[in-house]
Amino acid sequence: MTTASTHTGTCQACGRRQAVHVNTGMIAKHGYTTEYGFFNGTCGGSDELPLELDTAVNVATIAAMVKFAEKHEAAAEADITKVLVEFGPYRFDRNRRFRETKMVDRAEFEATQPRYADFDRQVEIARMKHRSIARGVRADAEMLVDLRETVHGQPLQERKVEADIKREYFKTYSAAHARVEELKAAGHKAQQRRGGGKITVTYR
Repeated sequence: MTTASTHTGTCQACGRRQAVHVNTGMIAKHGYTTEYGFFNGTCGGSDELPLELDTAVNVATIAAMVKFAEKHEAAAEADITKVLVEFGPYRFDRNRRFRETKMVDRAEFEATQPRYADFDRQVEIARMKHRSIARGVRADAEMLVDLRETVHGQPLQERKVEADIKREYFKTYSAAHARVEELKAAGHKAQQRRGGGKITVTYR
């Protein structure tokens, strides 16, 4: 039997507030998709203690972010000898048009790209991208540092648990609308929608 969370805490890795499991005291899984039928891309702070209670994951995450930023800063200052270009026919995937990409050096670039394309300009664009990525990651790392100094040692916040959604069915829009207005007047969150050949009023 699953027990509903009663408190929220701050994720050590992403800094967002998340539900805290009642039984384990750990941050709930988040930052994921279930597109392929399983958790994909789960945040590194999932199933870890909230930042209010522990800082180990926070410290490790910041160190990894700084290292990542340094890598991009070094690439921005390096002698870039290859740039990324598109080639071949356009393809479509989920209504998105794209072409294959590959890294090419100056000789291949000048031999295959349109005459108006400039290799040195592409090199500078690549450097700018590396610098932009590094700035963004460092800003996020600084945010996590500030958050740790503010949040660690503070109590968890009580979680407001909303009531279960209730449903009622009507034959006409006028009857459904009247019910929605009645529920709103009584302080409920209510709305109506049509689907499956019936008019449904949902409310909490």
